[in-house]
Amino acid sequence: MILEINTEKLSKLIKSFYKLTKIKIAVYDDEFREVFCYPKTHTAFCTMINNTPGVCLKCQQSNEIWCSACKEKDALVRFTCHAGLTEVVAPLKEGDKTIGYIMFGQITDIKDKKKFRERAFERCKDYPLDFDEFEEKIKSVQYKSEEEIEAVSNMLNTFVSYIYLEGIVVLREEGRAKRIIEFIDKNLDDDLSISVLCEKLSVSRTVLYEITRPVMADGIAAYIRGRRIERAKDLIKNTEKTIEEISGMVGFMDSNYFRRVFKKTVGVSAKNWRNKMEGKTEKK
Repeated sequence: MILEINTEKLSKLIKSFYKLTKIKIAVYDDEFREVFCYPKTHTAFCTMINNTPGVCLKCQQSNEIWCSACKEKDALVRFTCHAGLTEVVAPLKEGDKTIGYIMFGQITDIKDKKKFRERAFERCKDYPLDFDEFEEKIKSVQYKSEEEIEAVSNMLNTFVSYIYLEGIVVLREEGRAKRIIEFIDKNLDDDLSISVLCEKLSVSRTVLYEITRPVMADGIAAYIRGRRIERAKDLIKNTEKTIEEISGMVGFMDSNYFRRVFKKTVGVSAKNWRNKMEGKTEKK
């Protein structure tokens, strides 16, 4: 899955997050690859961990495990990484699909420095580290209280919602349009008003119109109406449902309005369309 990122907006947002929290934050795609972060460098402790041969892979594996847990839970997850640091990850979604992850961390939730050192040492003791450097770098790990981590997590959720609505991190345009079309086709019997589409697909009105304009030249409402009539034609031809039943099955709550729209679109009434289809069947 290839993401499109509004780098300018995302950079501004993440830098604001860092200015408020002084905590590193990163964005990953759905295959757990880092695609954006701030600051660009790790903290001193994590730099040491990542520069140790063979240990960097442990960081990647830890991220994959917890991003997967986040996707399964469909919610923010807080965890302790392989090196004993506290991390928080939230899903980036488009509609009902997880397209990536946003994570902050490289901090500790243990105020007692001795206890934190013991936890980190226990997790890292088998790594080929320079433990004099370990003792030095671990002192620089930033402590955050439970209240602070909860506050930053709430902030992250707010940022994620903003990213959804503003389309800052999205699938490539053709993929997004395809998902919208698929959603409409699967829900023709339901409310497909613009407000509902924006809510279900997690996009703003502006973004929704931008995505659909190239593939729905006459507008979203006209496209939905056309798809509903096509579905109705199929149901009239291949089922024995009444016209009233079919009108509801394709999202028209007023059967009289459905009849008017059907005749205007197809050129004949729904009843005559059925007769025509039956006539074709009899000729075979």
